[in-house]
Amino acid sequence: MNGSVSDEPRTGDQGYRAWMRKVDRLTRAAFGIGYDDLPDLLFTRDAFDQGRSAEDFFDEDVRRVAHEEFGALAEAIDGKEVKS
Repeated sequence: MNGSVSDEPRTGDQGYRAWMRKVDRLTRAAFGIGYDDLPDLLFTRDAFDQGRSAEDFFDEDVRRVAHEEFGALAEAIDGKEVKS
């Protein structure tokens, strides 16, 4: 984690939904599929509540899961290597 703290609204469920929409946009831009098309990441709300930005969560967690799930295809689409 790079320690970035989000400037998205921090107001409960409404802020969480806005944060998740941003995560979904990042996922679609990188992989051409929505966040909901990936295996469940059970700690999304925890990441939001800890103040992690959507970008940090995407870079550290979503990208890793996509690469684990889709392997070389995800790397070819994303063009990024993932830290283990």
